[in-house]
Amino acid sequence: MRGSKTIFYYSLLAVLASMPTDGICAIRVGNKSRSYAAAYEQVNAIRNPGPAVVQIQNNTVDGSSDTNATVATSNDLPELPIRVANSDLANQIANGYADDNVSMAHLERCGMIYPDGEFAWDTPTAGLTSGGPQTCVAVVEMRGYQMAEDGSDLVVASVMVPAGQSIPCNISQWPEYSYLPAAEQITFPSDTAPTIEDVKKIMNIEQKQNAGLKIAAGTIVAAVGGNMLGKNAVGETGLIGTNREKLTATAIGGVTGAAIMAGNVYAGKVAGDMILSAGVNAAAGGLIGNMGAAGDSVLRIEKCKLPDGSQDTCLWGVVVEGGELKSDSTYYYNIVDEDYWECPNDTTKQCMRVDLIDLRLDGDSRPLFELEKESYNTIKTQYTMLDNKISEYKGGDYLKIASGKKRGKTMPAMIAGFRDRPFGARRKDWEDFSKDNQNATVYGRQSDGSAYVLTNDKSVAYTIGQFYPVYQDASDGGLIDLNNKARLKATLIGAGAGGAMGAFSAYQGAQTDIENRWVTEVQQYKDSLTKVYCGTGNRFLSQYNDLVTIPALVMPTEEQE
Repeated sequence: MRGSKTIFYYSLLAVLASMPTDGICAIRVGNKSRSYAAAYEQVNAIRNPGPAVVQIQNNTVDGSSDTNATVATSNDLPELPIRVANSDLANQIANGYADDNVSMAHLERCGMIYPDGEFAWDTPTAGLTSGGPQTCVAVVEMRGYQMAEDGSDLVVASVMVPAGQSIPCNISQWPEYSYLPAAEQITFPSDTAPTIEDVKKIMNIEQKQNAGLKIAAGTIVAAVGGNMLGKNAVGETGLIGTNREKLTATAIGGVTGAAIMAGNVYAGKVAGDMILSAGVNAAAGGLIGNMGAAGDSVLRIEKCKLPDGSQDTCLWGVVVEGGELKSDSTYYYNIVDEDYWECPNDTTKQCMRVDLIDLRLDGDSRPLFELEKESYNTIKTQYTMLDNKISEYKGGDYLKIASGKKRGKTMPAMIAGFRDRPFGARRKDWEDFSKDNQNATVYGRQSDGSAYVLTNDKSVAYTIGQFYPVYQDASDGGLIDLNNKARLKATLIGAGAGGAMGAFSAYQGAQTDIENRWVTEVQQYKDSLTKVYCGTGNRFLSQYNDLVTIPALVMPTEEQE
């Protein structure tokens, strides 16, 4: 299209960039320029000079000329099969003039090319011989279907195409002097149908629209969510908090939300949807994994403040004062359910479950908590109860307890210097620590988690042998508890699976969105081609972007005549 002309086009790229919610694909190309209506009228005036003034010479009998002239106007022109632009030529043909190039037969044949079309003997304004000698031409108009104010078809441009030649039905292919003022008032179809790549480019642009608001919203939502899921300070139960852990979770959540949304809006349609969906589904998958977590318990390890004011990490637990076992009873340990039983001597009836501490099994001098499950098999060969079960109670593998104490008074306690593991410390870690730190100090634990010096009634410090660690099970905490390390592994597995599935689903969804959008835009493009067409007289020649071809003028041979 010529840059100096202001024309509206059906253009996917242009309209989606400027009006993404508007169904009409149109954009003004270039700046509004001068109207070509005046130029068009001037050309027509030159081509059709209007009322013709013809000098008629009257010969006298003696052959001299009469100086008086007779003026003939266009109203005096004879009726011809088609319009003849040159009035002199029209008169001559009407009076029988004929040569090899033009005659009444030529005019008749020209008008019969399309009897319902508009033909003339005029100067071509389009085609290969544009501006050449007058010949048989079709007056071809480009029209907007039912675009006039009264609902009729609106003529936006007009050219004269010689018989046997053609012109594309595309406004950018027509000479600018053929444009009528209406050409600046309608929307023309684009030259080509949109491609998948066109749609991708536009959807990428749409993805970036309102990027700042999207990023801000994602930051706020993620920050609030991070605060809600952040760990409460000891003794606090509120959903929203301002302790260090809560604020750290808030900051992490905000940055994560901002990063996800920034990736979403700036990475384009496909990659952006994958980033967003992966992030959202990773979070959802992590929460699902957290809610459904199961598995081994982990030791509870928290930050703590020691009596001297220093900070450390402490293993939570309790110290237990024990009572002596009955001399007339025998005690057993069920290695299957890990519970303890008290039975009258020499019988396995009338037994009852009891809570014991500081235990050693018959056949092994080590504390029970130091024994590994493999050790039980060795002990069982030395002592096995009758039928391997306590009669009238339940099945299991029962081993005799050599010594221990009944659980008595308990007090919250903790041991400093215990280091956690990425997925939580477990029972084996406690066993290793207790072997290597027999002289570790056992502190009392206050409600806020700070330590104090702990002694018994006789002002004697408790030993590590009287300390029993507290475990955190996957079932502990609320429905969602991201601070529960017993759930951490399941949380991470769920997040990874959710993110992967989310990214894959988003990729498929984005591709489907693009394809659906492309189908819609192609259909809109095809619909736009029917809104502008080319015709002559009452005859339809082609829809927009098709080639308008005028058949050649064929004169009959003498035999045909």
